[in-house]
Amino acid sequence: MKKLTKSEKRLKLEMVEVNSEKIIFQTIYPWAFCLNAKQANRLKHYFLPTNPLNIQKLQKIVLNYDLLSNITNVSSIDIQPPQLRDYQLADVKFLSQLKSVAIFSEMRTGKTPTALMTFKQWPDTFKIDSSYFKKLKKNQAVNIPYCVIVDEAHFLRNHQSQQSKSIYILKDAPFKMALTGTPVVNRSPDIFGILKFLDPETYSSY
Repeated sequence: MKKLTKSEKRLKLEMVEVNSEKIIFQTIYPWAFCLNAKQANRLKHYFLPTNPLNIQKLQKIVLNYDLLSNITNVSSIDIQPPQLRDYQLADVKFLSQLKSVAIFSEMRTGKTPTALMTFKQWPDTFKIDSSYFKKLKKNQAVNIPYCVIVDEAHFLRNHQSQQSKSIYILKDAPFKMALTGTPVVNRSPDIFGILKFLDPETYSSY
């Protein structure tokens, strides 16, 4: 197990093992939740399938850990981004001109590649838990740009939950994106939580 860097200590994420099937790491729950990781047998250990997208996710967090060179029992992994279809390219062209966007495309239509390509046109992102973000926001100058991507945004439908309130700490980010194929789960007001995140001035009151 490698020694944590100062940055990794702040994020509380430590690589445990990387092989051709799983990327195993130790972290606190909010990070594992954001990464859509599954819990391993040991306490506070989580894993993601070894694939290009998950490698890219974790490599942005653990900058000093070369995931590819540490993968065992695999000859090569192609981490090139997928080729977008025409409708996805049209979406990227439109969305990249905006600062607050939602992608509500149906399942299996490629929301994630569209979002990642749009994101590449934006400034750097901080995908972090709320307590860390509060400290970061307090210590940074107001004019430093950042953006936030919220996947599975339909969980914001309960806008009064602790999870939603943590996300709303990020609501004044200059660049925001919400992804979900089901913006309305049960009834039309479900979408309010997403709108409150994307445009808090317009949607300030339920």
